[in-house]
Amino acid sequence: MAFLSDPIIGFLFIFVASFLLAGEFLVNRRGIFGVLGVVMYVLFLYYHLSDDSPYWLIGVLIIGVLFTLIDGFLIANGSVGFIGLIFIMLSLAIPSPSFSYGLGVCVSFWIGLFASLLLLKLYPVRTFWKKLALFDRTTNEAGYSTMKPSLLDLVGKDGQSLSILRPVGTIEIEGERYSAITNGEWVEPGVAVVVTAVDGTKIVVKPLADEKKEN
Repeated sequence: MAFLSDPIIGFLFIFVASFLLAGEFLVNRRGIFGVLGVVMYVLFLYYHLSDDSPYWLIGVLIIGVLFTLIDGFLIANGSVGFIGLIFIMLSLAIPSPSFSYGLGVCVSFWIGLFASLLLLKLYPVRTFWKKLALFDRTTNEAGYSTMKPSLLDLVGKDGQSLSILRPVGTIEIEGERYSAITNGEWVEPGVAVVVTAVDGTKIVVKPLADEKKEN
Protein backbone atom coordinates (compact mmCIF):
# COMPACT_ATOMS: atom_id res chain seq x y z
CA MET A 1 0.00 0.00 0.00
CA ALA A 2 3.05 2.28 -0.06
CA PHE A 3 1.93 3.55 -3.46
CA LEU A 4 -0.76 5.59 -1.66
CA SER A 5 1.95 7.95 -0.46
CA ASP A 6 2.07 9.37 -3.99
CA PRO A 7 -0.51 12.23 -4.26
CA ILE A 8 -1.36 11.35 -7.86
CA ILE A 9 -2.01 7.70 -7.00
CA GLY A 10 -4.05 8.80 -4.00
CA PHE A 11 -6.07 11.12 -6.23
CA LEU A 12 -6.86 8.30 -8.65
CA PHE A 13 -7.56 5.86 -5.82
CA ILE A 14 -10.20 8.11 -4.24
CA PHE A 15 -11.63 8.95 -7.64
CA VAL A 16 -12.26 5.28 -8.40
CA ALA A 17 -13.64 4.59 -4.91
CA SER A 18 -16.10 7.50 -5.16
CA PHE A 19 -17.01 6.53 -8.70
CA LEU A 20 -17.89 3.00 -7.60
CA LEU A 21 -19.74 3.94 -4.41
CA ALA A 22 -21.92 6.55 -6.14
CA GLY A 23 -22.48 4.17 -9.04
CA GLU A 24 -23.92 1.61 -6.62
CA PHE A 25 -26.81 3.98 -5.91
CA LEU A 26 -27.44 4.73 -9.58
CA VAL A 27 -27.23 1.38 -11.35
CA ASN A 28 -28.03 -2.19 -10.45
CA ARG A 29 -24.73 -4.05 -9.96
CA ARG A 30 -25.86 -6.21 -7.01
CA GLY A 31 -23.67 -4.48 -4.44
CA ILE A 32 -20.35 -5.12 -6.20
CA PHE A 33 -19.59 -1.45 -6.82
CA GLY A 34 -20.59 -0.46 -3.30
CA VAL A 35 -18.43 -3.08 -1.61
CA LEU A 36 -15.40 -2.22 -3.72
CA GLY A 37 -15.84 1.50 -3.07
CA VAL A 38 -16.10 1.09 0.71
CA VAL A 39 -13.13 -1.32 0.83
CA MET A 40 -10.99 1.20 -1.07
CA TYR A 41 -12.00 3.96 1.36
CA VAL A 42 -11.10 1.77 4.33
CA LEU A 43 -7.72 0.81 2.85
CA PHE A 44 -6.93 4.44 2.09
CA LEU A 45 -7.86 5.58 5.61
CA TYR A 46 -6.04 2.66 7.26
CA TYR A 47 -2.83 3.43 5.38
CA HIS A 48 -2.81 7.13 6.29
CA LEU A 49 -3.76 6.76 9.93
CA SER A 50 -0.75 7.14 12.19
CA ASP A 51 -0.14 7.16 15.92
CA ASP A 52 -0.92 10.89 15.93
CA SER A 53 -4.07 10.56 13.87
CA PRO A 54 -7.45 10.70 15.61
CA TYR A 55 -8.93 7.23 15.34
CA TRP A 56 -12.40 8.66 15.62
CA LEU A 57 -12.02 9.30 11.87
CA ILE A 58 -12.87 5.63 11.39
CA GLY A 59 -16.19 6.32 13.08
CA VAL A 60 -16.70 9.38 10.89
CA LEU A 61 -16.20 7.22 7.80
CA ILE A 62 -18.64 4.59 9.08
CA ILE A 63 -21.27 7.23 9.92
CA GLY A 64 -20.82 8.81 6.50
CA VAL A 65 -21.37 5.50 4.73
CA LEU A 66 -24.42 4.74 6.90
CA PHE A 67 -25.93 8.16 6.18
CA THR A 68 -25.56 7.66 2.44
CA LEU A 69 -27.13 4.20 2.68
CA ILE A 70 -30.06 5.48 4.74
CA ASP A 71 -30.71 8.33 2.34
CA GLY A 72 -30.26 6.22 -0.76
CA PHE A 73 -32.61 3.43 0.24
CA LEU A 74 -35.00 4.96 2.77
CA ILE A 75 -35.26 8.76 2.81
CA ALA A 76 -34.28 9.55 -0.79
CA ASN A 77 -34.33 13.35 -0.56
CA GLY A 78 -30.56 13.91 -0.62
CA SER A 79 -30.29 15.85 2.67
CA VAL A 80 -28.92 13.08 4.89
CA GLY A 81 -26.94 11.62 1.99
CA PHE A 82 -25.13 14.93 1.42
CA ILE A 83 -24.12 15.09 5.09
CA GLY A 84 -22.87 11.52 4.78
CA LEU A 85 -20.74 12.44 1.77
CA ILE A 86 -19.20 15.35 3.70
CA PHE A 87 -18.34 12.97 6.56
CA ILE A 88 -16.71 10.50 4.17
CA MET A 89 -14.69 13.21 2.48
CA LEU A 90 -13.44 14.64 5.78
CA SER A 91 -12.49 11.22 7.12
CA LEU A 92 -10.25 10.76 4.08
CA ALA A 93 -8.83 14.27 3.78
CA ILE A 94 -7.95 14.99 7.43
CA PRO A 95 -5.34 12.21 7.85
CA SER A 96 -3.66 13.07 4.53
CA PRO A 97 0.08 13.71 4.90
CA SER A 98 -0.09 17.28 3.56
CA PHE A 99 -2.57 20.05 2.82
CA SER A 100 -2.13 19.68 -0.96
CA TYR A 101 -2.68 15.93 -0.70
CA GLY A 102 -5.85 16.46 1.35
CA LEU A 103 -7.11 19.08 -1.10
CA GLY A 104 -6.51 16.66 -3.96
CA VAL A 105 -8.49 14.01 -2.07
CA CYS A 106 -11.45 16.37 -1.72
CA VAL A 107 -11.38 17.29 -5.41
CA SER A 108 -11.04 13.71 -6.62
CA PHE A 109 -13.85 12.65 -4.26
CA TRP A 110 -16.39 14.98 -5.87
CA ILE A 111 -15.15 14.38 -9.41
CA GLY A 112 -15.63 10.65 -8.87
CA LEU A 113 -19.19 11.18 -7.64
CA PHE A 114 -20.22 13.21 -10.67
CA ALA A 115 -18.35 10.94 -13.09
CA SER A 116 -20.47 8.01 -11.88
CA LEU A 117 -23.36 9.45 -13.92
CA LEU A 118 -21.64 7.93 -16.95
CA LEU A 119 -22.64 4.51 -15.64
CA LEU A 120 -26.26 5.33 -16.52
CA LYS A 121 -25.31 4.81 -20.16
CA LEU A 122 -23.76 1.40 -19.51
CA TYR A 123 -25.90 -0.40 -16.94
CA PRO A 124 -29.61 -0.70 -16.07
CA VAL A 125 -30.89 2.07 -13.81
CA ARG A 126 -32.11 1.00 -10.38
CA THR A 127 -35.87 0.53 -10.27
CA PHE A 128 -35.98 2.97 -7.37
CA TRP A 129 -34.80 5.87 -9.54
CA LYS A 130 -37.22 4.99 -12.33
CA LYS A 131 -40.04 5.67 -9.90
CA LEU A 132 -38.68 9.14 -9.16
CA ALA A 133 -37.65 10.25 -12.64
CA LEU A 134 -38.86 9.73 -16.18
CA PHE A 135 -36.07 8.11 -18.22
CA ASP A 136 -38.19 7.32 -21.29
CA ARG A 137 -38.23 9.77 -24.15
CA THR A 138 -41.73 11.02 -24.89
CA THR A 139 -41.48 10.62 -28.65
CA ASN A 140 -44.12 9.61 -31.16
CA GLU A 141 -42.08 6.46 -31.86
CA ALA A 142 -42.35 5.49 -28.19
CA GLY A 143 -46.12 5.87 -28.31
CA TYR A 144 -46.38 9.41 -26.96
CA SER A 145 -48.12 12.29 -28.68
CA THR A 146 -48.68 15.93 -27.78
CA MET A 147 -51.75 16.09 -30.01
CA LYS A 148 -55.25 15.72 -28.64
CA PRO A 149 -57.19 13.11 -30.65
CA SER A 150 -60.26 15.37 -30.72
CA LEU A 151 -58.26 18.15 -32.38
CA LEU A 152 -56.75 15.80 -34.95
CA ASP A 153 -60.27 15.05 -36.12
CA LEU A 154 -60.64 18.70 -37.12
CA VAL A 155 -58.11 18.49 -39.96
CA GLY A 156 -59.93 19.07 -43.28
CA LYS A 157 -63.13 20.38 -41.65
CA ASP A 158 -64.71 23.68 -42.61
CA GLY A 159 -65.62 26.41 -40.17
CA GLN A 160 -66.06 30.14 -39.83
CA SER A 161 -63.98 32.88 -38.27
CA LEU A 162 -65.74 34.55 -35.35
CA SER A 163 -63.09 37.20 -34.75
CA ILE A 164 -60.31 38.74 -36.77
CA LEU A 165 -57.46 36.26 -37.26
CA ARG A 166 -54.29 38.35 -37.17
CA PRO A 167 -53.06 35.73 -37.34
CA VAL A 168 -54.55 34.33 -34.09
CA GLY A 169 -58.26 34.44 -33.38
CA THR A 170 -61.40 32.44 -32.73
CA ILE A 171 -63.18 30.14 -35.15
CA GLU A 172 -66.29 27.99 -34.98
CA ILE A 173 -66.56 24.45 -36.30
CA GLU A 174 -69.77 22.45 -35.95
CA GLY A 175 -71.02 24.70 -33.17
CA GLU A 176 -67.77 24.54 -31.15
CA ARG A 177 -65.39 27.45 -30.66
CA TYR A 178 -61.63 27.03 -31.01
CA SER A 179 -58.57 29.24 -30.91
CA ALA A 180 -56.84 29.06 -34.30
CA ILE A 181 -53.95 30.58 -36.21
CA THR A 182 -53.25 31.24 -39.87
CA ASN A 183 -49.94 31.10 -41.70
CA GLY A 184 -49.50 34.84 -41.38
CA GLU A 185 -52.73 35.82 -43.14
CA TRP A 186 -55.30 38.23 -41.73
CA VAL A 187 -58.84 36.90 -41.93
CA GLU A 188 -61.92 39.00 -41.25
CA PRO A 189 -64.85 37.75 -39.10
CA GLY A 190 -67.47 35.68 -40.90
CA VAL A 191 -65.05 34.18 -43.43
CA ALA A 192 -65.26 30.46 -44.22
CA VAL A 193 -62.05 28.70 -43.20
CA VAL A 194 -60.69 25.16 -43.34
CA VAL A 195 -58.38 23.42 -40.88
CA THR A 196 -55.15 22.49 -42.68
CA ALA A 197 -53.13 21.11 -39.76
CA VAL A 198 -53.04 20.51 -36.02
CA ASP A 199 -49.73 20.81 -34.15
CA GLY A 200 -50.11 19.93 -30.50
CA THR A 201 -52.92 22.23 -29.35
CA LYS A 202 -52.41 24.67 -32.24
CA ILE A 203 -55.08 24.63 -34.96
CA VAL A 204 -53.85 26.00 -38.29
CA VAL A 205 -56.48 27.33 -40.71
CA LYS A 206 -56.72 29.17 -43.99
CA PRO A 207 -59.60 30.78 -45.90
CA LEU A 208 -61.69 28.13 -47.63
CA ALA A 209 -61.62 30.18 -50.83
CA ASP A 210 -57.83 30.01 -50.95
CA GLU A 211 -57.94 26.25 -50.37
CA LYS A 212 -60.32 25.78 -53.31
CA LYS A 213 -58.11 27.91 -55.57
CA GLU A 214 -55.10 25.75 -54.80
CA ASN A 215 -57.03 22.59 -55.55
